[in-house]
Amino acid sequence: MIFDYSLIFDKAVIYADTDLDYSPYDACWLGDDIWRKKVLPQLGIELKEEDFGDLKYIIDKAMKDDIYSNGRKYVRQQAWNCKGKAAENVVDYLVEKHKELLGEAD
Repeated sequence: MIFDYSLIFDKAVIYADTDLDYSPYDACWLGDDIWRKKVLPQLGIELKEEDFGDLKYIIDKAMKDDIYSNGRKYVRQQAWNCKGKAAENVVDYLVEKHKELLGEAD
């Protein structure tokens, strides 16, 4: 949901690091953070317990700081392939796969 909200609606986020177990994700064995975790700081601000008293400041900073809008642009470029063509590409693939399975491939 973080990525949908941030990248589609172009909004900064405030997120919490919940010590999520990333071991089930692809490439966890590489010993590096997964892409999703790496790009979160570019999309918004991590909320820490010591920041609770400054919540208004954090919200304002997340909404107004250009670093996060620029970060969203950068992350969007990394994440979105075939922008504006995804549905067409999926349909083309499915039609060709259907033909292949029926033995009608070109």
